[in-house]
Amino acid sequence: MEKLEMKTCKKLMVTKDVCDYLSIKMSRLRTMVFKNEIPVIRLNRLLRFDPDEIEKWIENKKANK
Repeated sequence: MEKLEMKTCKKLMVTKDVCDYLSIKMSRLRTMVFKNEIPVIRLNRLLRFDPDEIEKWIENKKANK
């Protein structure tokens, strides 16, 4: 049986990481997640964020000003 290998192993961000990075409160982040305003990965009840997707989201927000 073949082993599955991850080509690039990058760490996903947790909610606290994203709040710190964006300088927002946890309640604001949760609202954004609930309204699908920010890219999120849902693992059952856990929320995780791909740092690359967050960067793309920020760049998109800058471009749409």
